[in-house]
Amino acid sequence: MDENVKKRCNSENAFTSFSPSYSLEQIRQTAESNRLLSIEIEPTLSCNYHCPYCYAGRNDNVPDSELSYHEITGVVKQARDLGAERVIILGGEPLIYPKIFELIAYISSLDMSVELFSNGSLLTAETASKLFKANVRLVLKLNSFKEEIQAMLTGEADGLKKAMQALENAAAAGYARGNELLAVSTIICHANLGEMEELWRYLRDRHIIPYFEVITPQGKAVENAWLQLSSEEIRGVFEKLSALDREYGYDWEPRPPLVGDRCLRHQYSCLVTSTGNVFPCVGIDVSVGNIRETPLREIISGSEIIQDLRNHLNTIKAPCGACKLADECYGCRGTAYQMTGDWLASDPLCWRGDRNKHSIRTLPIDAAGLIPHKAPMQLIDSLDKVGEKIFVSSVKIAPDNQFLSPDGEMIESAYIEMIAQTMAAGNNFREQSKSGGMLAGVKDFLVHGSCRAGDKLKITCTKKIKFDNWSIIYGEVCRGNKLIAEGELKIWMTS
Repeated sequence: MDENVKKRCNSENAFTSFSPSYSLEQIRQTAESNRLLSIEIEPTLSCNYHCPYCYAGRNDNVPDSELSYHEITGVVKQARDLGAERVIILGGEPLIYPKIFELIAYISSLDMSVELFSNGSLLTAETASKLFKANVRLVLKLNSFKEEIQAMLTGEADGLKKAMQALENAAAAGYARGNELLAVSTIICHANLGEMEELWRYLRDRHIIPYFEVITPQGKAVENAWLQLSSEEIRGVFEKLSALDREYGYDWEPRPPLVGDRCLRHQYSCLVTSTGNVFPCVGIDVSVGNIRETPLREIISGSEIIQDLRNHLNTIKAPCGACKLADECYGCRGTAYQMTGDWLASDPLCWRGDRNKHSIRTLPIDAAGLIPHKAPMQLIDSLDKVGEKIFVSSVKIAPDNQFLSPDGEMIESAYIEMIAQTMAAGNNFREQSKSGGMLAGVKDFLVHGSCRAGDKLKITCTKKIKFDNWSIIYGEVCRGNKLIAEGELKIWMTS
């Protein structure tokens, strides 16, 4: 066995990918103090490939309002001031960004390291050399050794030729010489399922770190669901690669979403999109703030989603939350969110919880089990969405609804109760409790229209202020696209 492999195997961090060797204690302290160890940034969504599993969806409609170079460097400095040691540059295709080397130089000037994900199509020998001299950790893309499959998974007829040329250029520049600066990203899907071991061995033999991951069902991957594997198929891949990797001196326990690795980035990182929105991660594509409006420090400390994830031992639901690996793994939060609507749900693609998957709750969900109200006082049918300080419910007005007036119209006070019940249902779903509450006040409540039996209503509840058990919320009731009631409520929730 190669001596470099032996050394890596005997090191404190025996994982296989680019994940830095942060200790669990270091991660815990970072989470508790609302700081960062790394940050992910999209300088642009522009891309010259058309991968059918791309999380970003369509790349032929790049936003006009992408961040300026000054705004990007500003958020990098904010991240550094919060303790971040690494900047992970995503896309789009980062090498399309015209100021990519200026950005890398700036990041390096702050004594931060750079990790860059690229499809490799633009990685000339000169570019590879510049990246290597800048000490950039490079992640290229290779999904298959078969031309037709690589073409299908990139949207480019010569995708394989470009991928192999990129690896050749990277090697010539000094990468893949046991310096752990080069990795290859490979998605695990139906199209390349039979090549996993061949690809893994190819990379290991060349001292290239394999970065194999499960597809998150979002963006284009939703349109191309045929790519997705079952949890048992994923388990087979992970276990085969675990056995294979022992030949190279790596001993790790299989668990999704990264082969040979764990994903705890929600404890110490976040994503800043090309338009300034902050997501908890690529998979949880819910904006918790925008750096053009709010400092990064305030976004992290004020986000309910980020705080939930940083307190994952107390919040992640079973089966994940009850798993023996829960202190150092919680599956893929992005997959959980995309498949259930709940970032705290168990990962549906993790085979470890297969026997208890029936207990995983998905949205929309019947409101009956989430609020104490029973008929005829229950005024919402289902909780449909949980977001960053937002809950959405719906109801179809039944002919026997007790709040219909003699002339068949809903009485105005019912709209207030619908909003209050939406708040209660959302809180109980998110916090896994059955706490009660009380409507303590109403302010500036306006009714703009009416509804009758048979009408379908959508109720949106947004938390404006929360302190201890008290919340000030803004609620809306809509029939189709028409706003029929709105106003502020003061709610007291029991612990």
